[in-house]
Amino acid sequence: MRSLYDLFDAAKMIARYKEGLLSPEEYAQLMDWLKESPQHQAWFDEHLEENTFRPKWGSFVLASLDSNEELLKVRARVGNDPGRERRRRRRTVMGAVMGVLVGLVAVYSYFVGRPVSAVTGVGDERYLLLQDGSGVWLDASSTLTFAGATREVVLTGQGYFQVAPGRIPFKVHAGQAVIQVLGTRFNVRAYPNENAVETTLLEGAVMVAGRTLHPGERARLGKSGELTVAEPVHPEEAVAWKEGSFTYTDADLSTILRDVSNWYGVQVINRSNTSQRYTFSVPRNMPLFAFVKRLEVRFRIEAKTLFVDP
Repeated sequence: MRSLYDLFDAAKMIARYKEGLLSPEEYAQLMDWLKESPQHQAWFDEHLEENTFRPKWGSFVLASLDSNEELLKVRARVGNDPGRERRRRRRTVMGAVMGVLVGLVAVYSYFVGRPVSAVTGVGDERYLLLQDGSGVWLDASSTLTFAGATREVVLTGQGYFQVAPGRIPFKVHAGQAVIQVLGTRFNVRAYPNENAVETTLLEGAVMVAGRTLHPGERARLGKSGELTVAEPVHPEEAVAWKEGSFTYTDADLSTILRDVSNWYGVQVINRSNTSQRYTFSVPRNMPLFAFVKRLEVRFRIEAKTLFVDP
């Protein structure tokens, strides 16, 4: 079996290939790696087609690590990618607004047996490819826990799922909700500081609390078990974060401030009684001060607390 870091370098090279940054020597190495195994070629082809490796995503592809110590080594290496800042500067010069620019890194292997948690911090986003072929985009301040080839995960925070078809149902445990699917695309929002778990279905079918959702529907499951299902006017807003933007249509201030708290990592004390509704879209890399200023409210920021005054 190849070493963990050989696999890391191969996956990182695929990301550079998609950007057109490979040298002739690196291209030859990549071609050799693809010839070693049909699984390598299939994985490569799949991600070229689905455009998985996008410049704004740090990418984990889950693996067969022998110990938590090895997992920590992977996290350390991902967090310290030496090319990250260089690539960020290059894209800034080109004027590309990419949302959150994190390093293009990946780990390709298979984690078997032990539960592992992938964690994102404030202002962080991450893509994960599970062993069954399902993809998960993990939003800021979120945690996804999984184990090996099981099609069952636990989510805290927000995640967008693109589930690979399979005979075994895929299950997402999120707060008080259990979402069951066979193959679909959907978004789950389950932050601990919010009163309900929200599931928005884009494609396929999922079941939440015994109710089957259809594309375009959104389910909200409250902490006491009450379930409401509606058709959102703009379902794409639920996944705008995955494309690097905050997008709102007729949203109230409280909804927006919840996103501010989760993304910027600040405590929000909202004393405003405004009934104003908001419709706008901005990149998620906008500084906190600039974001709140466009809400046209009186506010102040002290340390890690945002006060919104009457």
